Amino acid sequence: IRRSGHSRAALILLVLFLTPWSAGCSEDDSPTVVLTPPDDSLPLVSTGDAGRDRLVTNLEFAYVQMNYETYQKTINVDYVFRLDPGDFGIVSIRELSAAEDLESTSALFRGEAGLEPVLDSNGKPTGESRLVPPVQSIRVDFTSESGSSWTFVEDGEFGGSWRRVYDVRMTLNYSGGSRVDEIIGKQIFYLIAATISIDDESFDVWQLRAWEDQSPGAAPTTPGSESAAARRSDVLGYEPISFGQLKTWF
Repeated sequence: IRRSGHSRAALILLVLFLTPWSAGCSEDDSPTVVLTPPDDSLPLVSTGDAGRDRLVTNLEFAYVQMNYETYQKTINVDYVFRLDPGDFGIVSIRELSAAEDLESTSALFRGEAGLEPVLDSNGKPTGESRLVPPVQSIRVDFTSESGSSWTFVEDGEFGGSWRRVYDVRMTLNYSGGSRVDEIIGKQIFYLIAATISIDDESFDVWQLRAWEDQSPGAAPTTPGSESAAARRSDVLGYEPISFGQLKTWF
């Protein structure tokens, strides 16, 4: 849920004071995966599908390295992030603008703490929030859906863009080692051509016009109760969340 910077910081400080939480790295924390982008990492329009694929690779790199500069270059000025309809009852928003998405991602990558709403047994917010520790490392894989290809969108809101469906699997390890979240689900990317300037030289590149989340989020939880998500966590070692939930926490 988007808040002003001052009110959000004050609420995080209050939750920090009330919540027992050990910061720092545990011995079991997963090491950060280091990826080195190739020299020709610009998603050039002139390379067609290869350039569009490169944009998604750069997006992966940005998350794994928690590199805001790389992430920022993937986002078009008219970009919009659409939350999965299953999240509408949990948060009060249905989409994020480019500025809102970049604000959230910057906080995530900088290692800021976040806030998530506490839900009642019916999956409705109770009005309370709990602390989300800073993210320490991210592992992610975007794999194009079997049989899918980049398809030109002729009409509608995203007319003029190129669309493709991806399957995502992302694991987030948090500071202190006490929590692991995982995102598994389909993501739909819409790409458009844009011109950027680097060292006074112009390049036509692909950027994200829209991102639609279709990953299932966490089951309803109440303090002190065992939810379906909690039981899944006990078995598989993670809490299932959606991309939309993640982006509204920070």
